[in-house]
Amino acid sequence: MSNRALFLDRDGVVNEDHGFVHRVEDVIFQKGILELGRYFTARGWKIVIVSNQSGIARGYYGHEDVDKLHAFIREKFGFHKVNITDIFYCPHYPPVSGPCGCRKPEPGMFLEAAEKHGIDLRRSIMVGDKSSDMAAADAAGIERKYFLQGGYEYSPEHGGTVIADLREIIALESEDPDFPE
Repeated sequence: MSNRALFLDRDGVVNEDHGFVHRVEDVIFQKGILELGRYFTARGWKIVIVSNQSGIARGYYGHEDVDKLHAFIREKFGFHKVNITDIFYCPHYPPVSGPCGCRKPEPGMFLEAAEKHGIDLRRSIMVGDKSSDMAAADAAGIERKYFLQGGYEYSPEHGGTVIADLREIIALESEDPDFPE
């Protein structure tokens, strides 16, 4: 099994981000996410979702709501032959719960995933849609990063390749001679 992982932000990458998504009926999968997942699953990569879920600390919804939504995502991905290795989320919101090491831009979720699943972070990939995603991946030592254009402005400070469609990653990675088949 590969010791590389494809890290995916949830809201904005796995599913469309329309503000504090926490109910199954509100999930709209991002265009190209299943193709991307199948591509990496077929090549033996681990797929790990890392997500800030400050709605918990803010009192908008609870852990059980997030767990239910994540079970739904796993089920839908599995139906499409995409294996999600794990899902990590940060329930904190610093103005309410104080600072933590897991809320992106901190690297805590990546470090926990690496330890739990034996992931080589340097050889992994992160796909996000916010500068905090790129900063967290950078802090964790992930060299390959993709920034999905959407509602947030790209900041080149932490690197990353800007893409408009998740399927661009397949084309870019398949052209790379260092990408393991």
